[in-house]
Amino acid sequence: MTAPPADGPLRRFRRHASYLRLMVANGAAAATLARWAMDGLRARRRRGSAEARRATAEFTAGAANGDFTSTWFDDHIPEWAALLEPLRRRGAPLRVLEIGSWEGRSTLFLLTYLPTATVTAVDTWDGAGGSGTAAEAARAEARFDTNLARFGERLVKLKGRSSIHLPKLAAEAPASFDLVYVDGSHDEDDVMADALLAWRLLRSDGIVVFDDYLWVPDAVSRQRGPCRAINRFLRLVKRECRVLHCGWQVSVLKTGARTAP
Repeated sequence: MTAPPADGPLRRFRRHASYLRLMVANGAAAATLARWAMDGLRARRRRGSAEARRATAEFTAGAANGDFTSTWFDDHIPEWAALLEPLRRRGAPLRVLEIGSWEGRSTLFLLTYLPTATVTAVDTWDGAGGSGTAAEAARAEARFDTNLARFGERLVKLKGRSSIHLPKLAAEAPASFDLVYVDGSHDEDDVMADALLAWRLLRSDGIVVFDDYLWVPDAVSRQRGPCRAINRFLRLVKRECRVLHCGWQVSVLKTGARTAP
C-alpha cells in the first residue's frame, strides 16, 4: 500500500488534473471517470459522517498498542466504513481475502470492524516488488504476527505469492469470499492476474477493493502500474459488476448476473 499525497488547495487541483490524465491515458471508461468525479465531490461529506468518525476513533484506539511503522491505511477508513457497514450489520459469518498485508494494519481493521469475519491474508513478506528489502520484509512479517496474534483462528496466514495460493483457494472453494482486498504487487500483469482470480473467489454480491489505482510508478522501477490493469478488468466484467467507489481505491460489487451489452 502507498499513501495518497498530502492535501493543499493548489496541489489538490494539480493532483486531480494529473489523476484525470492518468485515468484517460490508461483506458478508464466514461462510467469510471464519472464515478471518480462524483466520489471526489462526496469525499468531504463521507469523511465527516458519524460512522466514519466512529470507525476511525475506534480503530485508532484499538491499534494504539500495535507495532506499526506507517498508518497509510487510516486515510481510507471513511470509505471502508461506508462500504462495509452493510456487511457489518448482517451479523453473519464473513470470509475476507486480503492480497498484500505487510504489517497488518488493514488486516487489523478488517478483523475489528467486521467482528464475524475470518480473514485470509496472503503476502510474500520477502521484500520483492518494491515493498522493501528482505530484512525490512522480515521485520514487517514479525510485526504482522505480533499485531494479529490475538485473533487466533479468525486469521489464516498464507505466506507466498498470490499466483500460487489463489488458484488453490479457487479450486478448494470457488465463489466463497464476501470481500477481497487486492493490495499486492503493483505490476500491471500481476494486478490483472490477482483481479481475475479474486473474481473467481468472490461470491455473488461480494465486493472486491483495489488499492493504488492512481499510483504512478517511478521511472527507475519500470513497472506498469495498477491503473491500466484495473481498467482492463472493469471492461472485462462490466456486465456483471457495479463500481461502488473510485478514488485512490476502487471498489466493485459483483452483481452475479451478466446483463445485456
